[in-house]
Amino acid sequence: MYRKILSYFIVIGLMVGCISGVAFTQPTLTFWYLKSYVPPANEALEKNVQEWAAKNGVKVKIDFFTFDTMSVKYTSGIETGALPDVGEMECFDAIRFAAMGKLMEVKNLFNEINSLNEGILPNLELGITYHGKIYAVPHYQLVNLMYHRKDLLDKVGAGVAQTWEEIIEIAKKIKNAGYMSYPIGQAWTYQSDGYNCWQGVLYSYGGSFADKEGNFKPYFNQPKAREAIKWATEIYTGKPRLTPPDCLAWKGYSNNEAWLRGEIAFTWNGPSIWYRLVSENHPLKDKTVLALTPAGPDGLRVSIPELMVLGIFKNTKYPELAKSLIKYLLSKGPHQKFIESAYGQVSPAYYYFTKLDFWKENSNRLTCMEAGKYTGLPGYPGPVTPAAASVVASFIDMDMLQSIITKHASMDEAIKTADKKKEEIYKILPH
Repeated sequence: MYRKILSYFIVIGLMVGCISGVAFTQPTLTFWYLKSYVPPANEALEKNVQEWAAKNGVKVKIDFFTFDTMSVKYTSGIETGALPDVGEMECFDAIRFAAMGKLMEVKNLFNEINSLNEGILPNLELGITYHGKIYAVPHYQLVNLMYHRKDLLDKVGAGVAQTWEEIIEIAKKIKNAGYMSYPIGQAWTYQSDGYNCWQGVLYSYGGSFADKEGNFKPYFNQPKAREAIKWATEIYTGKPRLTPPDCLAWKGYSNNEAWLRGEIAFTWNGPSIWYRLVSENHPLKDKTVLALTPAGPDGLRVSIPELMVLGIFKNTKYPELAKSLIKYLLSKGPHQKFIESAYGQVSPAYYYFTKLDFWKENSNRLTCMEAGKYTGLPGYPGPVTPAAASVVASFIDMDMLQSIITKHASMDEAIKTADKKKEEIYKILPH
């Protein structure tokens, strides 16, 4: 009897479906994210996405990119219209996409997440706001730190460097003592390790290419910018030379590998090197100290992270589901799991997550969290603008530094060329 009744309702259900012409289709969202050098973090994020999907009866197609492919992937998506529903991106890309009209405004979603997580850290709202509207939600900071070889510091009687000038002083001691030929592994090349470190030097010295209102500010008449340029070029051209001979040919991973081979004593990088040292129980694990970005001569310390944000593209058919996914990823339980899977690679954007016991379990890990409190973003001390984002993406200052180092251009010549290129960008793009 039960089988007959069940069969009856199945037939009725099919007839109703046929008559109405409506067939249930499971919603499908596309999610893009940055695949980092820490596999457990990637796995934890994907697991959080799929947990949300299962709870909401949604299918999520997950795709990823690396730092090397991120720009190409989004550029292609914009040209073809094949953009995700929810995308993770660097904050300056979110501002560029907002200016293009590609992102939804998400003020209410941000306010809700911000309130639940006790507010965001200093300066981060500058990376999600364009013309007074909020177009993305901070996900996390991929902070950068100054790596030190503590065993070599001990040998030359030095402590952790507090300023950029101390980096040079200690490096000379290490070199002169014969412990290492080229102690500073810092490449001014077309990748984020290069440009972001340079911004840290520039801003910490008190220089900038934009003012507080977001307008262009030339280097030429900035003595503090000139001091920063002198530091950045002196590590290559000074006597003695402190950087490896092939440094300007390095890729994004080259300083990681040089550190693991024991070839350099200082490098500016995210926690991905630390992940390798710990996960492989590397011989240099206990000889490596992670420190905050050094300060400038006046004590100003500005650290440049990759502020990763989550945005909803206007092409989505499911805006409410997209908002729900972002809210879930940044809710306390799932986001804590993501953070704790990442060996310090995922530094919080919100105060609640700075209080986790996880940070207190290791001094290097604690530094990863503390670094997020000194954040400056492209266009510092002003807002992130499409013009500032384009200046960063164009690697103009990398060309400037390289022209001094390899082409022996004078500082005046190099600065004039760089200032002219930036001024042209600011004339064309919003700021």
